[in-house]
Amino acid sequence: MRVSKLTGIIIVLFMIINWSCTDPAIAFSDWKQQNEAYFANMKDSSDFTLCTLPDTLGGYKFYCKIIEHGDSLSKSPLPTSSVTINYRGSLIDETVFDETYTGTTPIGDNNAKPRIFKVNHTILGMYKNLETMKVGEIRSIVIPQELGYCIEGVGKAVPPFSTLRFDIQLISVKN
Repeated sequence: MRVSKLTGIIIVLFMIINWSCTDPAIAFSDWKQQNEAYFANMKDSSDFTLCTLPDTLGGYKFYCKIIEHGDSLSKSPLPTSSVTINYRGSLIDETVFDETYTGTTPIGDNNAKPRIFKVNHTILGMYKNLETMKVGEIRSIVIPQELGYCIEGVGKAVPPFSTLRFDIQLISVKN
């Protein structure tokens, strides 16, 4: 009886060690390929504009669509600014992993719970978009994993290698 319990424990320990040492690129290869294909096929979307970060920031590309223009006289946030935003983050399969509003748009959503962030404490894809937004603007962005949560992901909510879509409303800026 003791031998079989010990054998079972050894097998479980081996499986845990083996699983924890698995290369994420192998473990999530199908998901990675699906996300890369989704992002590559965004070029066929006439609603979005392809944007490129400067080479000093990796030269990564992302897609952007302005849904509603903001106040053209307002200042865009600085990297150190605190911003109040409504947003919804989703995966390519439309699974929402985080949101501050539940309706189809944050406008007029009485249940919206805007959040405050420092611009430079957000993921790079959101950071670079917030820097160019005006108060009141609503923007939809699609970012590759390099501008999101990379190969780490975020727990079970965002798998590694995820292309992300964010719908963002910039409510206010505090420098």
